[in-house]
Amino acid sequence: MNQKKIKPLLPSLKEKKRYIAFEIISKRKITDLKQIQKEIWDSSLSFFGELGAAKAGLWVFSDQYKP
Repeated sequence: MNQKKIKPLLPSLKEKKRYIAFEIISKRKITDLKQIQKEIWDSSLSFFGELGAAKAGLWVFSDQYKP
C-alpha cells in the first residue's frame, strides 16, 4: 500500500494561541463552572457576534478554575 505523508503547515499558516486570564469578583462563592462557561460564551456572542465568536475559538480550561 502506498501511503502519502501529509505535509505539515508552515508556521506562518498556523493559528496563533492567545490566552486571556481574568478574575471573577462576586459577593457569593461560585462553584458552578458550567454557569461561568455559559456567561463567557454569552458575553463573547454579544461582543463579537456569532461569526466572530466562532472564529475566536474560545475555550475555558476547567483545570485552571479554582473555586
